[in-house]
Amino acid sequence: PTSGIALEGAAPVDPFAQLDRDVAPIKVSKSVVDTPNETIQAKGLLDRALEAEATGDLDGAAEMYEKALKLMPENGAIAGRLAALHLVKLGHNADGVQYARLALAANPMDYEAALMAAIGLANMEKDTEAGEYFDLALSAPEPSSETLVSYSAFSEEKGDLESALMLLVRHEDLHGDNLD
Repeated sequence: PTSGIALEGAAPVDPFAQLDRDVAPIKVSKSVVDTPNETIQAKGLLDRALEAEATGDLDGAAEMYEKALKLMPENGAIAGRLAALHLVKLGHNADGVQYARLALAANPMDYEAALMAAIGLANMEKDTEAGEYFDLALSAPEPSSETLVSYSAFSEEKGDLESALMLLVRHEDLHGDNLD
């Protein structure tokens, strides 16, 4: 499992830290008159899911997000939120990967979903697949700090120290030398 890395004199880096950020509720832009019933129901479920999450009812939140996703299966944002919830807060790697893949199916350029899939697969020791998703996350026009640090930790864990170092150098070039 990728547990983060520590540079000499630095605290270990948590590759999940940025994945655990708040996600704004899905907004409904049409008027209620023009909005299909499924969308109205999904919006209510999303609001309840956010409330459940805020009060620590993570399983309840996941259940409501899943119901909303069934009503709006093309909504990659809901799938991405489920991926983050399962992977980061509930520790369910397989579910996190499943929802990250759904988010990527809705938006193949969802680099955060690619990172979540990579981390989940790495935690399940599915190294070849994890590497493919890390590569996808790395293909972002400007890869996130989390992507570079997580991929570096993964590479280091797999004994590819040269790649790990190159990723940290790229991190410094893009994001400075602070790994927080």
